Amino acid sequence: MARLKIYTDENVDIRIAAGLKRRGIKAVSAHEKDMIGASDIEHFRYASEIKAVIFTHDQHCPVKKLRKSANVDL
Repeated sequence: MARLKIYTDENVDIRIAAGLKRRGIKAVSAHEKDMIGASDIEHFRYASEIKAVIFTHDQHCPVKKLRKSANVDL
């Protein structure tokens, strides 16, 4: 069975990913991957590439539009 992997975008405090890692959850943050300033589409594509769930605090993240623009499955 696949383990959960979480990608936190730049709107999520870096301590969240660190805390998830301490609890044994595979997590990576935009801060770690030099993705600060990347567009929502770039974050979405990256999360898809690494087969991770994207975690954001961006209340205006248009998921349906991103899915179509990034050409990825949810």
